[in-house]
Amino acid sequence: MTLSSRLKGLNSLSIELSLLVFQDIFDFLASYFNKITIDELDHWISELKEPTIDNLWLRQKEMKHPSFIIYFVMWHFRNKTLQERGYSRELFEKELTSSKNRTMANDLINEIKQDISELAPFEGVEALGRLIGNWMLACPKEIILDDPNLAADLQPEQGWIAYIFPGTLKNDFSIDELNLLYKLDYRLYYTFADMEAHNF
Repeated sequence: MTLSSRLKGLNSLSIELSLLVFQDIFDFLASYFNKITIDELDHWISELKEPTIDNLWLRQKEMKHPSFIIYFVMWHFRNKTLQERGYSRELFEKELTSSKNRTMANDLINEIKQDISELAPFEGVEALGRLIGNWMLACPKEIILDDPNLAADLQPEQGWIAYIFPGTLKNDFSIDELNLLYKLDYRLYYTFADMEAHNF
């Protein structure tokens, strides 16, 4: 399936269910990585040629679950996708079928798992990170603002702006665009926070 069809599927779901999709796919990938050796992970990390990931790997390989490095690599590819796309949000319309239907989410999960199972595990991590990044730029404004778990007055923190936006690129964006990206990142952070906590 194409990226556009995946985004259309995600845009037919609530934010809560889209996050559930990402969590489930991450768990699916993690099960593969439990069988991958330290040497294989070493080789993969070295090929990324990303100093930040290299430093995280030096610490992660000494922990109980070295394969959890995929968590950080996932965010690396999410951020890379946002940067490559110039942080430009697409004007996707809210799907008429936008729903809180868990069955629709499960169908999408199974379709994405099928796609990822045809990739190497390392490619699957990149695919998930990029899907999340593209979703952040395609999720309709109406769906974001309808999320009951987001306070209406939630505003980007300066630390977040400095982390997400390199240089002075942020100056080219409206407050509205910043707010939408921040709201999605906020929900993503707390969705995956428990997973990161289990790493220690």
